[in-house]
Amino acid sequence: MADRAHEAALNARQTDTDATRLESEHTRLVHDHGAAETEAAELGGYAEELAATVNGIKQSSQYKAARELSERLSTLQALKLVSSTALHTAHAAREEEERTAQACHETAQDACDAATSAAQLVSQTNDLLARTGLKLSLPRRPSAVEPPPPSWRRYARTSNTIPSP
Repeated sequence: MADRAHEAALNARQTDTDATRLESEHTRLVHDHGAAETEAAELGGYAEELAATVNGIKQSSQYKAARELSERLSTLQALKLVSSTALHTAHAAREEEERTAQACHETAQDACDAATSAAQLVSQTNDLLARTGLKLSLPRRPSAVEPPPPSWRRYARTSNTIPSP
């Protein structure tokens, strides 16, 4: 029984030591909790002040002007893209028209050459008919009107290159 009493006394001392330590830890935690609540309240006050400052800035004429400038910049960038695309399309269309005009000019030149050749053949045939004594002749000699040289107009461009859309 003495061993039990001794063991119970040791357990009691250990429990008392543990209780003292836990009480000290509890006191420290209560103190830390109070300090954290105080700091949280201060930070909440700062957050309210910052929110009021941000709201004041948003209401300022400078903020409104900056927002308006940003919107205008976005609009200008969109217009730049649209105009760049339109310039690129116009440039491509102009090049296609130039190719078509050149092809038409070449076809007209070929037709004139063919008419000249036909005129020479008609003239030679009429000469041969006349030499053979036949009083027949081919219809009037075809005539060729030389097409005027192409006159391409280059329009002034405000940029040396056409930006890609």
